[in-house]
Amino acid sequence: ADEQPGTGLTLKGLWPTLETWGLLVLAGVSLGVLIAMSTSLVVVLAAGTALLVAIQTARLTSDLKAQRIASSQLDEAFAQVLRHRDALEEQRQELQRVALYDPVTGLGNRVLLRNRCTELGEQLSESTLLLLDLDGFKEVNDTFGHSLGDGLLRQVSHRLSTCVRTNDLVTRLGGDEFAFLLPSTGSWTAARTAD
Repeated sequence: ADEQPGTGLTLKGLWPTLETWGLLVLAGVSLGVLIAMSTSLVVVLAAGTALLVAIQTARLTSDLKAQRIASSQLDEAFAQVLRHRDALEEQRQELQRVALYDPVTGLGNRVLLRNRCTELGEQLSESTLLLLDLDGFKEVNDTFGHSLGDGLLRQVSHRLSTCVRTNDLVTRLGGDEFAFLLPSTGSWTAARTAD
């Protein structure tokens, strides 16, 4: 009666025995533990990976901060170099002004005149040099003081500068002496400038 028609199997053979059920339950429990263990392992691995990612992110963030600080420090150092360069350029220009220009009148001095003559080279032979001396300047200085004398020198310098061409040079040699260097001038132009 337990036999299935045409199969030759009995129902008893299809249903597991209690012993088999026990093994299946045990296997299921073991599988569940394994699944739970593997899930825990995955969780542990995931947590470990997350921790590694967090550590790596912290390192990268730290490196980035260090690079930003270094970059900021380099920017500041570069700005200081530029400020220093600008200050040196201002000092160089001031030294050049003091070395080449008269402090009272602002005209060129003997050094500038000598440099300009050297620059002209062979063209110097085609140039004219006029010398001018102010009569009675010493008495003005002695009577009215150096402040008034300096003011007079500045006025004379301004007027002399308006009498020449742009490529001509007016210099104060010292005291009340002035010089005009007129490059590429003939005698007529030199005489006209002197008048």
